[in-house]
Amino acid sequence: MDKTQRYTVRVPADMAGRLEQKAAAEHITVSDLVRRYIDKGLNMEGYKTEIDFLTEIMQTVLSGILEPQVERIIKLIIKLGKITGGSYYLQLANLLNEDNKSDIGDISEIVNRCNRLAIKYMSQKDSDVERFLLNNTELLKEALRLKDNPYGFDFNAIGGSDE
Repeated sequence: MDKTQRYTVRVPADMAGRLEQKAAAEHITVSDLVRRYIDKGLNMEGYKTEIDFLTEIMQTVLSGILEPQVERIIKLIIKLGKITGGSYYLQLANLLNEDNKSDIGDISEIVNRCNRLAIKYMSQKDSDVERFLLNNTELLKEALRLKDNPYGFDFNAIGGSDE
């Protein structure tokens, strides 16, 4: 055994009792148990430094992986917003086309209902929207109803009412 140095340490009586019970249960001396605990405590500082170092490495690596993907997703969302806006205004232009026999009040009502439907659509859970879009029968029924009666949206088709 390495050369040792004696230390006298005072501990509360209940702690001394717990140390004695633990040492007896492990069939070692209280001194061996205390040495083990001191060693673990001293090593904890080294572990903390290692953990901080590993955390920094992981953050750097994850940042390098995720940042380009997040930027790509943001660019896609911006493109989606642009194409959606373009489509929206194209539809408005089609409604206002001189061949359309509707008056501006009818068109205004159609636009209002479309906007409410769009807001309703955006507030739905992804699973509800997917279910609606994948249900070709309901989707075609809505398209035909819209073609025959522009005021005939079924706001319940994607859940809830329009109000």
